Amino acid sequence: MTTTEYQLFITLLDHSGHICSRNFLLASAWNITVPIQTRTVDVHIAKLRKKLDLGPDDLKTVMGRGYALSMQESYREKHSL
Repeated sequence: MTTTEYQLFITLLDHSGHICSRNFLLASAWNITVPIQTRTVDVHIAKLRKKLDLGPDDLKTVMGRGYALSMQESYREKHSL
């Protein structure tokens, strides 16, 4: 996992159960504070899902709003968390 992916995951974990907007994630993981249109967050979310074996119910895409991490019990049991 890259440093940026780790920071992105920690941000999502710290705000577990809440929707994090792309701009919020850009500010947290990339220190970008000016609102911009980019697919960078989407690409990194896809990489996190793959690397951490997160399903759509674990790391949800909330259309038009952002992303929300809510790891289900099944994930925690599978990965001994």
